Amino acid sequence: MGKDGTVSDRRRHATLVGVLVTLLIGLGPLALRAQQKEGEKQQEQPKLECNLTGTDVTQRAEKEIDNAAKAGSDSASQGGYQSAMRLLKVALAQNAKDPAALWLRGRAQVGLRQYVDADSALNAFIELKPGCQNLVSQLREQAWVELYNQGVRAYQGGEEAGAMALFDTANIMQGDPRSLNNAALLHEKAGDTAQAESLYRRTLKMGGDSLQVRAATINLALLLKSQNKNDEALQVYRDYLSAHPQAVTPQINMAVDLAHAGQADSAKAILAGLLGRQDLSFTELTELGTGYSQIQDAGQAEKAFERAHKSNPYAKDGYMNLLQAAVSASDFKTAADVGSELLDHYPYEKDAFRAVAQSLDRLGRKQEVQARLHQMQSLPLEFIGLQLNGRSGTYQVQGQVSGGTMSGKKVTVPFTFYGPDGTQVAQKAISLTVPGQNQVAGIQFQVQSDKPIAGFTYGKVQSGS
Repeated sequence: MGKDGTVSDRRRHATLVGVLVTLLIGLGPLALRAQQKEGEKQQEQPKLECNLTGTDVTQRAEKEIDNAAKAGSDSASQGGYQSAMRLLKVALAQNAKDPAALWLRGRAQVGLRQYVDADSALNAFIELKPGCQNLVSQLREQAWVELYNQGVRAYQGGEEAGAMALFDTANIMQGDPRSLNNAALLHEKAGDTAQAESLYRRTLKMGGDSLQVRAATINLALLLKSQNKNDEALQVYRDYLSAHPQAVTPQINMAVDLAHAGQADSAKAILAGLLGRQDLSFTELTELGTGYSQIQDAGQAEKAFERAHKSNPYAKDGYMNLLQAAVSASDFKTAADVGSELLDHYPYEKDAFRAVAQSLDRLGRKQEVQARLHQMQSLPLEFIGLQLNGRSGTYQVQGQVSGGTMSGKKVTVPFTFYGPDGTQVAQKAISLTVPGQNQVAGIQFQVQSDKPIAGFTYGKVQSGS
């Protein structure tokens, strides 16, 4: 919602995708399995199972690799792997198709971070010894985990080019939807849309975790649509929905695309089917309301947002969406009532004041209009776009604060947090300095709660100095 109280369709549509993007990048480093160092006992059993025999030279190379894996410093480790490579060069000169030498070469090249060469050696090994696939899979997975974690840390440190390179390398060692999607997103952001499309399609071919496949579906369809490949984008949605007919977000996005392509009846039929379902979550109902807004069906958007609000009456966004949808649908009685209730819980929201005043004016309640406008002009401060994010005990409120009648003063504002059943689960009073008139500052704070938090309210300024 903008400062003028209007819904920004483009931002809301992007937000649906942005949530997926944030979720993917935000997966964080994977926990390395409880595993022995590469080269220890976990390697011995699979080796015996796939019946690898070696020469004196390969046995010496294997000892070098085992010692390198256990080395206490990177320089010593690298030296050991290089010694192994010299021995393996001799072994492969004697027999270029020696399975043991190819396997050990792949291990040594992983240790030397020569992943492209390692991939080639391991592929050659599997061609000779297909029964050793488990052995190779373990090595590839271990390398993938390390590269993926490095990529996440690089991204979190603001090194997007480095993160992209690490995810790309991880995809060489093991095609995994998480690294494929992350690499695709970063390539897309860097303007390499062809590579991004290729990576998204690799994810779709792999299947696997439905959340990752859904993310790739939505992001690929939006990428194609941005290139005016609308028919291809719609086909991506159709392919996904043929396998996942109950998925909500892809259906909404497809309906919006159909409407924009002139197929309004088909779009409305899809959205109506979703609105008739009783199993949708607050987030899904919010997305549905956004979809209706994008096809300019304000009445149905209001119904979807009303259901979303009822499913979680403690979510501030739910209040704001319903208020704006009611105004857009010319349901000014609902807008005035919802807006007044909203301001009881969030008293420093000028967007809500404007929407309520507009609704009261259309209802002919002129005196109340003036009272609301006077209240708005007398606000000590204004909160803009406050949002609650988080899970698993740590939650974050972030947004902006703008100046008011208490500009320049330090104030305290109490926040109360509620669980899904409406019980109070946490409270926090925040202190801030109110910006000057027409100035805006960011606001961000965390709250801890062992119980899930569904939403929050805040009270009026308690003090000022």
